[in-house]
Amino acid sequence: MHAMRPLRFVAALAALFVLVAALRAQAEPAATANDTARLLAGLPVSAASPLASLAQDPAFKQHAQHFDTAFGNLEATRLVKIRAWSAAHLTA
Repeated sequence: MHAMRPLRFVAALAALFVLVAALRAQAEPAATANDTARLLAGLPVSAASPLASLAQDPAFKQHAQHFDTAFGNLEATRLVKIRAWSAAHLTA
């Protein structure tokens, strides 16, 4: 069952990318590169962005939750250790 999760994630990400590209092509005014990057990363975009309506879509919310979980796991398992090591071993 876990083998299907990455495939579903890639398919959802691809669908989101296609949707963003279509909206950027027709949006007036054009979405900024920052808003596009934030949307693809699962982060909120500015309220004035033509991409703001996508942030309300259930697929986007699932995409954002996946990234929140992935980065939470990265923080708990790796980044905390890296920060502790660097504080102990790196100097200005």
